[in-house]
Amino acid sequence: AQIAWTPKPSAETPAWATWVSIGPNGEVIAAELERMAERYADGAVSRSQLVKARNAVRDAARVLKSQGVSIIEVNVDFLMEASAANALMIVSDAAAFHRERLQEHPDWFGADVRQRLEMGAAYTSGDYVLARRTQVEARRKLDTLFDEYDSLLLPTTPITAPPLEGGDALERARVLTRFTAPFNLTGLPAVTVPCGFTKENLPIGLQIASRAWNEAGVLRAAYAFQQATEWHMRKPNLAAV
Repeated sequence: AQIAWTPKPSAETPAWATWVSIGPNGEVIAAELERMAERYADGAVSRSQLVKARNAVRDAARVLKSQGVSIIEVNVDFLMEASAANALMIVSDAAAFHRERLQEHPDWFGADVRQRLEMGAAYTSGDYVLARRTQVEARRKLDTLFDEYDSLLLPTTPITAPPLEGGDALERARVLTRFTAPFNLTGLPAVTVPCGFTKENLPIGLQIASRAWNEAGVLRAAYAFQQATEWHMRKPNLAAV
Protein backbone atom coordinates (compact mmCIF):
# COMPACT_ATOMS: atom_id res chain seq x y z
CA ALA A 1 0.00 0.00 0.00
CA GLN A 2 1.11 3.54 -0.67
CA ILE A 3 0.17 6.82 0.89
CA ALA A 4 -0.94 8.24 -2.44
CA TRP A 5 -2.15 6.84 -5.68
CA THR A 6 0.52 6.51 -8.38
CA PRO A 7 -0.71 6.35 -11.99
CA LYS A 8 0.94 4.13 -14.55
CA PRO A 9 3.49 6.34 -16.34
CA SER A 10 2.92 7.02 -20.01
CA ALA A 11 5.41 7.97 -22.67
CA GLU A 12 4.48 11.63 -22.08
CA THR A 13 4.85 11.43 -18.29
CA PRO A 14 8.27 12.31 -16.84
CA ALA A 15 9.58 9.71 -14.40
CA TRP A 16 9.55 12.09 -11.43
CA ALA A 17 5.81 12.71 -11.85
CA THR A 18 5.02 9.18 -10.69
CA TRP A 19 6.67 10.04 -7.38
CA VAL A 20 4.57 13.08 -6.61
CA SER A 21 1.16 12.30 -8.08
CA ILE A 22 -1.60 12.33 -5.49
CA GLY A 23 -5.12 11.02 -5.15
CA PRO A 24 -7.31 8.95 -2.83
CA ASN A 25 -6.84 5.21 -2.89
CA GLY A 26 -8.06 4.08 0.51
CA GLU A 27 -4.80 4.89 2.29
CA VAL A 28 -4.80 4.38 6.05
CA ILE A 29 -2.68 6.60 8.26
CA ALA A 30 -2.04 6.05 11.95
CA ALA A 31 -1.83 8.98 14.35
CA GLU A 32 -1.57 9.45 18.08
CA LEU A 33 -3.53 12.58 18.93
CA GLU A 34 -6.27 12.24 21.50
CA ARG A 35 -4.16 11.44 24.55
CA MET A 36 -0.85 12.90 23.41
CA ALA A 37 -0.84 15.73 25.93
CA GLU A 38 -1.49 13.33 28.81
CA ARG A 39 0.99 10.67 27.71
CA TYR A 40 4.03 12.81 26.94
CA ALA A 41 3.84 15.78 29.31
CA ASP A 42 6.64 15.82 31.88
CA GLY A 43 8.98 18.24 33.63
CA ALA A 44 10.56 19.28 30.34
CA VAL A 45 7.42 19.56 28.20
CA SER A 46 4.18 21.00 29.51
CA ARG A 47 0.73 19.80 28.64
CA SER A 48 -0.13 23.17 27.08
CA GLN A 49 2.87 22.94 24.74
CA LEU A 50 1.84 19.48 23.63
CA VAL A 51 -1.75 20.60 23.10
CA LYS A 52 -0.54 23.22 20.58
CA ALA A 53 1.41 20.61 18.64
CA ARG A 54 -1.40 18.07 18.86
CA ASN A 55 -4.03 20.49 17.59
CA ALA A 56 -1.92 21.46 14.57
CA VAL A 57 -1.31 17.80 13.69
CA ARG A 58 -5.01 17.05 14.18
CA ASP A 59 -5.85 19.81 11.67
CA ALA A 60 -3.28 18.33 9.28
CA ALA A 61 -4.90 14.93 9.65
CA ARG A 62 -8.23 16.47 8.68
CA VAL A 63 -6.64 17.87 5.53
CA LEU A 64 -5.38 14.43 4.53
CA LYS A 65 -8.73 12.90 5.46
CA SER A 66 -10.46 15.30 3.07
CA GLN A 67 -8.33 13.75 0.32
CA GLY A 68 -9.74 10.28 0.99
CA VAL A 69 -7.27 9.07 3.61
CA SER A 70 -8.49 7.17 6.69
CA ILE A 71 -7.01 8.36 9.99
CA ILE A 72 -6.82 5.78 12.78
CA GLU A 73 -5.84 6.57 16.38
CA VAL A 74 -2.99 4.39 17.68
CA ASN A 75 -0.83 4.12 20.78
CA VAL A 76 2.91 4.48 20.15
CA ASP A 77 4.14 4.88 23.73
CA PHE A 78 7.12 2.68 22.87
CA LEU A 79 8.60 5.54 20.88
CA MET A 80 9.57 7.24 24.14
CA GLU A 81 11.84 4.31 25.04
CA ALA A 82 13.22 4.38 21.52
CA SER A 83 14.03 8.07 21.85
CA ALA A 84 15.89 7.48 25.11
CA ALA A 85 17.84 4.58 23.58
CA ASN A 86 18.79 6.71 20.60
CA ALA A 87 20.12 9.45 22.88
CA LEU A 88 22.21 6.96 24.87
CA MET A 89 23.70 5.32 21.79
CA ILE A 90 24.58 8.62 20.10
CA VAL A 91 26.57 9.99 23.02
CA SER A 92 28.16 6.58 23.71
CA ASP A 93 29.29 6.20 20.10
CA ALA A 94 30.58 9.79 20.06
CA ALA A 95 32.47 9.27 23.33
CA ALA A 96 34.14 6.16 21.93
CA PHE A 97 35.13 7.97 18.72
CA HIS A 98 36.54 11.01 20.56
CA ARG A 99 37.96 9.08 23.51
CA GLU A 100 41.62 10.05 23.05
CA ARG A 101 40.88 13.65 22.17
CA LEU A 102 38.56 13.99 25.16
CA GLN A 103 41.23 12.62 27.50
CA GLU A 104 44.13 14.64 26.09
CA HIS A 105 42.46 17.86 24.94
CA PRO A 106 39.11 18.38 26.69
CA ASP A 107 39.48 22.11 26.03
CA TRP A 108 39.03 21.42 22.31
CA PHE A 109 35.34 20.86 22.92
CA GLY A 110 32.64 23.36 23.79
CA ALA A 111 31.05 22.95 27.20
CA ASP A 112 27.81 21.44 25.89
CA VAL A 113 29.60 18.98 23.57
CA ARG A 114 32.04 18.00 26.31
CA GLN A 115 29.12 17.36 28.65
CA ARG A 116 27.56 15.02 26.09
CA LEU A 117 30.81 13.14 25.56
CA GLU A 118 31.43 12.75 29.28
CA MET A 119 27.90 11.45 29.70
CA GLY A 120 28.46 8.95 26.90
CA ALA A 121 31.74 7.78 28.44
CA ALA A 122 29.98 7.15 31.75
CA TYR A 123 27.49 4.66 30.34
CA THR A 124 28.32 0.99 30.85
CA SER A 125 28.44 -1.77 28.26
CA GLY A 126 25.27 -3.12 29.86
CA ASP A 127 23.52 0.21 29.30
CA TYR A 128 24.54 0.11 25.64
CA VAL A 129 23.40 -3.49 25.16
CA LEU A 130 19.98 -2.66 26.62
CA ALA A 131 19.72 0.34 24.29
CA ARG A 132 20.52 -1.90 21.33
CA ARG A 133 17.81 -4.30 22.47
CA THR A 134 15.36 -1.41 22.58
CA GLN A 135 16.45 -0.51 19.04
CA VAL A 136 15.59 -3.98 17.77
CA GLU A 137 12.26 -4.03 19.64
CA ALA A 138 11.28 -0.58 18.37
CA ARG A 139 12.05 -1.56 14.78
CA ARG A 140 9.99 -4.72 15.15
CA LYS A 141 7.04 -2.79 16.61
CA LEU A 142 7.19 -0.17 13.86
CA ASP A 143 7.42 -2.85 11.19
CA THR A 144 4.26 -4.40 12.66
CA LEU A 145 2.57 -0.98 12.74
CA PHE A 146 3.38 -0.33 9.09
CA ASP A 147 2.12 -3.75 8.08
CA GLU A 148 -1.30 -2.35 8.97
CA TYR A 149 -0.96 1.37 8.25
CA ASP A 150 0.62 3.29 5.40
CA SER A 151 2.14 6.07 7.50
CA LEU A 152 2.32 7.55 10.98
CA LEU A 153 1.61 11.19 11.82
CA LEU A 154 3.32 12.90 14.75
CA PRO A 155 4.43 16.40 15.65
CA THR A 156 8.01 17.02 14.55
CA THR A 157 8.83 18.47 17.97
CA PRO A 158 6.77 18.57 21.17
CA ILE A 159 7.54 22.26 21.64
CA THR A 160 8.04 25.22 19.33
CA ALA A 161 11.49 26.71 18.75
CA PRO A 162 13.05 27.78 22.07
CA PRO A 163 15.14 30.96 22.48
CA LEU A 164 18.65 30.61 21.05
CA GLU A 165 20.29 31.80 24.23
CA GLY A 166 19.89 30.37 27.71
CA GLY A 167 18.65 27.04 28.96
CA ASP A 168 20.30 23.66 29.24
CA ALA A 169 21.53 22.76 25.76
CA LEU A 170 21.63 19.04 26.56
CA GLU A 171 18.07 18.98 27.86
CA ARG A 172 16.89 21.13 24.96
CA ALA A 173 18.32 18.68 22.43
CA ARG A 174 16.65 15.77 24.22
CA VAL A 175 13.28 17.52 24.11
CA LEU A 176 13.50 18.71 20.51
CA THR A 177 14.38 15.24 19.19
CA ARG A 178 11.79 13.35 21.27
CA PHE A 179 9.57 12.51 18.28
CA THR A 180 12.23 12.34 15.56
CA ALA A 181 14.87 10.24 17.35
CA PRO A 182 12.92 6.94 17.09
CA PHE A 183 13.15 7.04 13.30
CA ASN A 184 16.85 7.83 13.44
CA LEU A 185 17.26 4.84 15.74
CA THR A 186 15.28 2.47 13.52
CA GLY A 187 16.46 3.80 10.16
CA LEU A 188 12.94 4.41 8.86
CA PRO A 189 12.05 7.26 6.50
CA ALA A 190 10.41 10.39 7.88
CA VAL A 191 9.80 13.89 6.57
CA THR A 192 8.64 17.09 8.20
CA VAL A 193 6.52 19.88 6.72
CA PRO A 194 5.06 23.04 8.29
CA CYS A 195 1.49 22.54 9.48
CA GLY A 196 0.65 25.65 11.50
CA PHE A 197 1.73 28.55 13.67
CA THR A 198 1.23 29.26 17.34
CA LYS A 199 -0.27 32.51 18.59
CA GLU A 200 3.32 33.43 19.46
CA ASN A 201 4.06 33.32 15.71
CA LEU A 202 6.25 30.20 15.85
CA PRO A 203 5.91 27.40 13.27
CA ILE A 204 4.72 23.88 14.08
CA GLY A 205 5.91 20.87 12.11
CA LEU A 206 4.07 17.74 10.95
CA GLN A 207 6.19 14.59 10.83
CA ILE A 208 5.20 11.78 8.46
CA ALA A 209 6.98 8.44 8.89
CA SER A 210 6.58 5.13 7.10
CA ARG A 211 7.99 1.66 6.52
CA ALA A 212 11.50 0.87 5.34
CA TRP A 213 12.29 1.95 1.78
CA ASN A 214 9.07 3.94 1.48
CA GLU A 215 10.73 7.31 1.04
CA ALA A 216 8.51 7.86 -1.97
CA GLY A 217 5.46 7.34 0.22
CA VAL A 218 6.38 9.96 2.80
CA LEU A 219 7.30 12.41 0.05
CA ARG A 220 3.96 11.83 -1.65
CA ALA A 221 2.11 12.41 1.61
CA ALA A 222 4.07 15.59 2.29
CA TYR A 223 3.46 16.80 -1.24
CA ALA A 224 -0.26 16.05 -0.98
CA PHE A 225 -0.47 18.01 2.25
CA GLN A 226 1.40 21.00 0.85
CA GLN A 227 -0.75 21.06 -2.27
CA ALA A 228 -3.78 21.51 0.00
CA THR A 229 -2.25 24.05 2.42
CA GLU A 230 -0.06 27.14 2.38
CA TRP A 231 1.83 26.78 5.65
CA HIS A 232 5.08 26.15 3.79
CA MET A 233 4.68 29.52 2.07
CA ARG A 234 4.37 31.46 5.32
CA LYS A 235 7.32 32.88 7.20
CA PRO A 236 7.36 33.77 10.91
CA ASN A 237 7.56 37.44 11.79
CA LEU A 238 10.70 37.19 13.89
CA ALA A 239 10.44 40.81 14.98
CA ALA A 240 7.20 39.94 16.76
CA VAL A 241 8.57 36.89 18.57
